[in-house]
Amino acid sequence: MYAPTVPLYGVSASADATVSPAGSSSTSSTSTSTSAAGANSSTREWEALSLREERQFKVQLGELAPLRDLLGLKAAASRISPAERKQKLDATLQKYVQDILAQPEPDADYDGPRLPLPLTLESVTALVQYCKSRPKTPVHTRYVVQILVKVREELQNTYLSKGPVSQIQVRSGEHTKLVVVGDLHGQLADLLVIFNTHGLPSPTGTQYLFNGDFIDRGPNGVEILLILFAFKLLYPASVHLNRGNHEDSAISREYGFAREVGRKYSRGQMFNLFMNALLYIPLATVVDNAVFVVHGGLPRNKGLSITHIRDIEPQLSVPDHPTTQAEYTLIDLLWNDPGPSAGIHPSPRGPSSAVFGPDITESFLQHNHLSMVVRSHEVPSTNRGFEILHNGRLITVFSASNYCNVCGNQGAVMTFTSPGFYSFTEYYAPSLDDFLKWESKQKAVSAAEVRESAAKNAEQDVVRMALALVAQNRQSLYWYFRSLDAANTGLVTVTQWRTAMENVLGLNLTWDKYQACFVKTTADGKVQWKDFVESPRFDCDPKFGDWKQNVRRAIHDALIEAKLSLDQLRAAIDLNSDGTVDEDELARLLERYNLGLTGHQVRELLRGVPKKSDRGVDVIAFVETLQSQKAHSADVDEALDFLARLLNKRHESIMESFSACDENKDGRVQYEEFATAMLALLESTCSEADKDWKERLTHDALLKIVKECDQNNSGSLDYMEFVDALRRNSLVNSRGENVIHHICSTLHMYRSSLDNAFEEMDTDGDGELSLKEFEDGLHTLNVLLPPSLQLSDKEIRLVAESIDVNHDGRIDWQEFLSAFHLEARPLAAPTTTPAPAPSSGNTPRVQFQLQPAPAGAQYSSLSAVAPGLPLQLQPLGTAGGRGYPSFLQTAPTYAASAAPQASSPTPGTR
Repeated sequence: MYAPTVPLYGVSASADATVSPAGSSSTSSTSTSTSAAGANSSTREWEALSLREERQFKVQLGELAPLRDLLGLKAAASRISPAERKQKLDATLQKYVQDILAQPEPDADYDGPRLPLPLTLESVTALVQYCKSRPKTPVHTRYVVQILVKVREELQNTYLSKGPVSQIQVRSGEHTKLVVVGDLHGQLADLLVIFNTHGLPSPTGTQYLFNGDFIDRGPNGVEILLILFAFKLLYPASVHLNRGNHEDSAISREYGFAREVGRKYSRGQMFNLFMNALLYIPLATVVDNAVFVVHGGLPRNKGLSITHIRDIEPQLSVPDHPTTQAEYTLIDLLWNDPGPSAGIHPSPRGPSSAVFGPDITESFLQHNHLSMVVRSHEVPSTNRGFEILHNGRLITVFSASNYCNVCGNQGAVMTFTSPGFYSFTEYYAPSLDDFLKWESKQKAVSAAEVRESAAKNAEQDVVRMALALVAQNRQSLYWYFRSLDAANTGLVTVTQWRTAMENVLGLNLTWDKYQACFVKTTADGKVQWKDFVESPRFDCDPKFGDWKQNVRRAIHDALIEAKLSLDQLRAAIDLNSDGTVDEDELARLLERYNLGLTGHQVRELLRGVPKKSDRGVDVIAFVETLQSQKAHSADVDEALDFLARLLNKRHESIMESFSACDENKDGRVQYEEFATAMLALLESTCSEADKDWKERLTHDALLKIVKECDQNNSGSLDYMEFVDALRRNSLVNSRGENVIHHICSTLHMYRSSLDNAFEEMDTDGDGELSLKEFEDGLHTLNVLLPPSLQLSDKEIRLVAESIDVNHDGRIDWQEFLSAFHLEARPLAAPTTTPAPAPSSGNTPRVQFQLQPAPAGAQYSSLSAVAPGLPLQLQPLGTAGGRGYPSFLQTAPTYAASAAPQASSPTPGTR
């Protein structure tokens, strides 16, 4: 049990502080409009869409676990026991480390920091300076491996001896203060601002507690970890670390750190080495036996004590499906958020995590004899760097200013100068490109410019995420609009379009701002919905492009190989002889010829084909959409272009041209029929300028051309072959493109599930799978998907074979899954709104100091460093037998911005 050793904790805050290079804090005399009102509407819309993506990701992870069990994927893929698999992975990683360390020291050409062990203050300072001045140039691999191996050893020893909860003192040894740092998320400039303001870690100066989420989203998670780990090795008592929800193998593969490591070093083992080092970071820290510092939130079980937390075993990833109290507690500590309502509530972040109320905070503190909780994990609802919640008993500290370049929030750190007293410093960090100028006072950070830039970036990101949702839900949108547009005009009203965006996609945006980004309207104010639905698509990196062509070819060639005459094709499809083809009739034909398409993909093939009646589509129009222009010799291609131009002059349609050539009306064009028809065409249509073509295209030359166009070697051209050869410069294969889009969209949407499945199957951790293993992973995905999104066996086989770019039977699955991207551009920029006006005027930083309450007193006494500021005191609560303020606010300036009592209904984005 822990009893508080300090009587009371007090608050000090800067109302709108920005940090100068010298480290002082300037504050405005009035709260800014941004701080008072929180984030702008664009940022809130961005946060809502980001939470939606996060929730979808967590749902996928949760769904994958029982599917693995259902399919026996773990046993089938690894063919070894979990213990054997771990042993194999460890051996592979150890060999990687040995190979790197066996290499000689960098030669004289290397101008980066040299970091031999043991580290010195000079070498670690050189590392900081290097990351500051050259953040885009990675530190040498040898030094990174050395640091990661050593810090993992030290962290593991501490974890195994002391457990996952650290105990520290504010004034331990000769330390003068403790600085608590919230989320950094790869934003190196924020860490550098903090060091510039509060000093580097030092046994005789500042000790730091970094409260998780060092990585992901931002571009410099690698550099932040190297700096923190280097100081941890140099001054272990001056740097303390808590684990965040992003220090997780599955999460960091989804949110950017794995890709960052791959860009800077290599895929596979270097990322695994980072994850192994993060494995033994503590889950929480208790400061002065009074303050519980944790990344996310509190356990949902009111009776839980810190002793229970000590029993949690280290895990690379949070369990997908928690079943034990320890697993739920691990998720709670890393993922939960505080809310204004009592009790435990479902979290908008997705399954497993929760939102906890003030009663949960009070119960946890009383049960463990603590005074206060400090956590991070989300941008405060005020858009400041900190937020005071739960009657003053819980504080959120968030240190990544202008998070993701879209939030416009201030960053903050919390500084304990002695037991019982703390303050906050808020700031906007400059860009890394401007950091050296900021440090030398040549360039200041303008809060107004940061907020204005953040608003624009948020708007652009909202459009991007919305376009991705359109691409993922094209079919649902198509049929929704088609039901509204009975006459198939391609037009709907603006109100109908907005209703579709809200009802089908669940998007509730400021449409007056964003509508022009997505659609164009006609002169009478109608929306062209077909262009809107068709334009956003997912695509794959050209390196893996062959599989797309293979799928197109499979659709086309299956019908070519059937060698059907035109009448046979009609008869085979139009089973009831009503002159139309419906969905069921086409599906049966495609199944008969083993095309390997799912029902959803049959509908994609039909979508957009002109309807002959309300009952079905025109079969000939459908066949023409499957055109695939085959590669011919240069002279044949040139001749076909010329003949196609003559046919276009002579006939109204490609069908009319085919019928004119099919002299015996058997539904095929024989070689001799083709040659005879083309000679007649040349004679009747050629102008004097085309005289040379009449000489070149002899009977024998035309026979050579038609033979080259006979793809199935049947001795004649069926209708599809004729279309392929002579309908030139057309929109080729648009229906096949819909199927390609379906596959790209499915693989992109479920790349996280595939990533986890493939990681489980990659038993040696080298980032590669065999073709069979890759196919097994895609088949597993099919079980996860609803029937409308499933891939056929033939498509899975085609994708697997085609992405084996080296033809060695091995697939770089990490590179393949990262190759999918959205192909879409907004039609216009959002209609921007003015950025909040910056505040003016400076006053000294306000600092509050609370004194112990006398026995029997109802209120605490309070003195202010800045006299004259009106203060309002509230009755004290109790904690561990000691007086503690229920709520403290200043009026009128501080109350509106710095100390809101309740959080926003939706937790901010991390």
